Amino acid sequence: MLPFLSLLLFPVIDIAPGPPPLSDLDWLPCAAVVQDNIVFGRAHIAWLEKLDLYDWETREGRSQWIKDAYWCYNCWDVLRDARCETYSHEYKRARLNWLREQLGWQQYYAGVLPASTPVWRFKRME
Repeated sequence: MLPFLSLLLFPVIDIAPGPPPLSDLDWLPCAAVVQDNIVFGRAHIAWLEKLDLYDWETREGRSQWIKDAYWCYNCWDVLRDARCETYSHEYKRARLNWLREQLGWQQYYAGVLPASTPVWRFKRME
């Protein structure tokens, strides 16, 4: 059988669902919590960018920490976009879809968002 005929006889069915419904916003953090995390994340990024390079063990360590801080901030910022009243329903659902892809399905549906800063980067004091 020719290869292209197998596609006609056995079509591939895409079962992946589309973007999440806006009703997901009912169980995700409220706007006040989102705003608090955004403010704190923004302040943390500003603090990181003001630090001198000699305070870091490696330049890569600093850039990775900043990258992680922006990722945490972006997760909360996307959730703020999804809650914004002036954006279209399609845009809000696209933002929720981005958040679901970033967090993973299990984390997203458990309602587990990252901290506003990359807390795993802080050294533990004993």
